[in-house]
Amino acid sequence: MTPPTLSLSRRRFTTALFLLPLGTALGSLAGGVAKATSTSAANLPAGAVPTIWDLTDLFPTPMAWDAEAEALKALIPSLAPPEGGLDDAATLLATLNRHDAVSLRTLRLQVYAFLKTSEDIRVADHAQRAARANALAAQLNQAMAWRDRAILDLGKRRVMAMLPLDSKLERYRYPLASIFRRAPHTLDARGEALLASAQAVLAAPQRTRQTLLSSDIVFPELELPDGKLRLDLEGYSTAMGTAARADRARAYDLFSTTLHGYERTLGDVLGAEVSGNAFLSKARGYPSSLSASLDATNTPRAVYDTLLHEVKARMPLHHRYLEAKRRLLGVDRLAIWDINAPAVSLDRQWTLAQARETTLRAVAPLGPEYVGEFAANTMKRWADTLPREGKREGGFVVGQAYAHPYVLLNYRGNFDSLSTYAHEWGHAMHSWLARAQPHPLFDFPTFVAEIPSKLNELLLLEHLAAQADTRQEKLFYLDRFCEQYRGTLFIQALFADFELAINTAAEQGAPPSGPQMSDIYGKLLTEYYGPKIQLHPHSKIMWARVVHFFMDFYVYQYATCLTAATAMLDTLHREGKPARERYLDLLRAGHSDDAYQLIAKAGVDLATPEPYRRALDRFEQAVAEYESLV
Repeated sequence: MTPPTLSLSRRRFTTALFLLPLGTALGSLAGGVAKATSTSAANLPAGAVPTIWDLTDLFPTPMAWDAEAEALKALIPSLAPPEGGLDDAATLLATLNRHDAVSLRTLRLQVYAFLKTSEDIRVADHAQRAARANALAAQLNQAMAWRDRAILDLGKRRVMAMLPLDSKLERYRYPLASIFRRAPHTLDARGEALLASAQAVLAAPQRTRQTLLSSDIVFPELELPDGKLRLDLEGYSTAMGTAARADRARAYDLFSTTLHGYERTLGDVLGAEVSGNAFLSKARGYPSSLSASLDATNTPRAVYDTLLHEVKARMPLHHRYLEAKRRLLGVDRLAIWDINAPAVSLDRQWTLAQARETTLRAVAPLGPEYVGEFAANTMKRWADTLPREGKREGGFVVGQAYAHPYVLLNYRGNFDSLSTYAHEWGHAMHSWLARAQPHPLFDFPTFVAEIPSKLNELLLLEHLAAQADTRQEKLFYLDRFCEQYRGTLFIQALFADFELAINTAAEQGAPPSGPQMSDIYGKLLTEYYGPKIQLHPHSKIMWARVVHFFMDFYVYQYATCLTAATAMLDTLHREGKPARERYLDLLRAGHSDDAYQLIAKAGVDLATPEPYRRALDRFEQAVAEYESLV
């Protein structure tokens, strides 16, 4: 996935060309920041894959970071409006370039602090540096917040007439057009400055949630045959993949009961998040938080509605698959703690080097150039791969540093780790290829970002299934393939339903409490899973483990991106090179157009039922094959 806290969940409406609170690429003013190096694995044994990233590509020392923070703070007075306004092309270009450069430098500061925090969230110095970076970013954004209103005041015709006067302005055509598109929701300079200054405060719920779940909540331990497992977020996910049903049931009970003990607190934190969404939406004159979120990328509302409609129309298919899984597991009643576990065991491990080689072979259909760059990049010190106590959970890619992406994994050698490896490096390669664009057009939104990660996962499953020697191994990969669609189409749609419900309540002036959120979630669990699935008394609290609810209608994009990836992979198999080039052009396009339009140019219209039906049909084919092997 994309970084869980880097965006601070406020990417839904950024009127400025570059002033994303923590979400655009970065560079430097002349002499401001040393250029990134392509650090290799030269100091490692031959064939060894690096396991620790090298943050000196961003800053050589913490002292250099401190110096850059002070230098950026000193630039604030220079970001004021020019005396003569933005009345000519030269002044407009100089202002855009100056603000872009400052935004790039600011983001590099934030990326470094975020990555250091991710190494060990318990270290106070890292957290303080991140808070300092975020506060400085808010000050700089506030100092530059006047610009978009000044551009709007010039008028679209006048601004667009300036572009042919200087070829260097052309890179700003799409961002400028986006400013004019969002003009009805742009405040005056004072209002924009006020909202910019509120970003750090509005990001507080996400930080509070992270602190609670990463350090303050005391999670229980589960005794397993190979030792004790701490049931934090990472440990819980691991436990749900274990083969022993009794261990899964015990882990689910311990974990959900622990979360239930914090139901009101966690509800207050998420309630504050959705109240912040409602505040920003109302401040900008949107009818809803969802409308504001979709408008940030000019995504049609039909995309969200069509996804939910098409998934709900095929709910019996979901229940059919779960029944087949019940039969394969040989249980009288399928329980919710059974669903994520492989129905077939696979006693196989992959070293990190094997994961790299396997993924390289799997992505071969994307062509020799892609594979060659993938091979080279995965041997550079761009990734922190191994789990340890205090490290941020899960996996993510931070591509916004522009020079090269950074990848965080918690690699354990099992199939899930292998799949995550392919997923996150799909993100990383997207960031790498998007560098074909100048910086203002680089930082692609989530709506397109999950396509390469999902396509990599599908390619991996196809490759492994084709190499499988036994019925058991084939059934394992088929089970994982079905789980890909179940978990991404049906469950992400469930999450999208939940997110819409709690945000709607907040917009009506009554954000739900923790117990009320649990009631909403519990009803959706029954609808999506069906009445035959055994739930736990505390299953309703499991919304609390989903970090994406703090990321502004993020989850539905997993489903739309899997849908698009399915369609693109199908055409790749049928057409070969032409389809491959359309796909790679999508990755190289960065954010040079609306993400919805870029995907449509690649051949998939996500506002129509057709691609969802294709994806669900593909799932049904897999379910039928699954049933035949049960």
